[in-house]
Amino acid sequence: MFRVLARLLNDPFLSDPTAQRSDQIFQIHPLLLSRYGIYQVALLALIVGCMIVYALLWRISVTETIASIAMVAAGAAIALFVLDVAYNTSDVIAVVNPLEKMLVFADTNTSNAASGSNPFAALLLLLDGLASVLARYTFVLHSSARPTVFLTWLILPGIVYVWRRGERQAALQALVLMAAAIGIDTLGVRRGLKIEYFIFTDPLIILAGAILLAHLGELRLHRWAFPIAATLFGLHIAVGQAEPIKYAFKRTGPQSVCEWSHYYMPLLQPPWCPPST
Repeated sequence: MFRVLARLLNDPFLSDPTAQRSDQIFQIHPLLLSRYGIYQVALLALIVGCMIVYALLWRISVTETIASIAMVAAGAAIALFVLDVAYNTSDVIAVVNPLEKMLVFADTNTSNAASGSNPFAALLLLLDGLASVLARYTFVLHSSARPTVFLTWLILPGIVYVWRRGERQAALQALVLMAAAIGIDTLGVRRGLKIEYFIFTDPLIILAGAILLAHLGELRLHRWAFPIAATLFGLHIAVGQAEPIKYAFKRTGPQSVCEWSHYYMPLLQPPWCPPST
């Protein structure tokens, strides 16, 4: 970790006090208060604070708490060491400043709101993104190739059903997982909410469904259980595989990935792509 930090301090792009050269070359801009590192430090403080609160609530010893915090630091050190295996300034900037890097590829409205001084503009964009996510979950208002889109049709009524039965812990667990998935997708809308992003939120939706399924075992005996399940399974397969099938029959074939692989995977080019210059 210290080796990577030393390289960061000696990097000619990152050692510029005004950060103008880094902004011009890598097109990133500070997200908060015109300074880098603010939300990163806040996240570190949040992680350590939550671990301490957890230790206090469950009466965990000081030694075990310190050891747990040290393990988190060790994991971060290993991650930073991986960056040193094939050191690249742009990779380090993307890892250390993920939100700033994401804004480089965001739509124009998001970029303007992030660089502006009007906090209500960002709030309106978040509300618009939330409305878009909810419309996609309905599939009727906004079609989507998301494989788990129809699972939400069972999860949301399932949360209400389990809550009314008095099993509120399971309902709250599923609700928190769904809220996390919706929140992440809301941010992803500003980048088009491409199907590649569902890898971050589909596991949360599946876990929410699994929690509810453990408390809805008696519903399998309902007369409408099988036809509804069969219909949703059919829709899941048809809609979930529509996007891969569409790309399989495109004339460009798998070569379309070569348009962006030189940026995302400069050291691991697909074998069918021509060498990048």
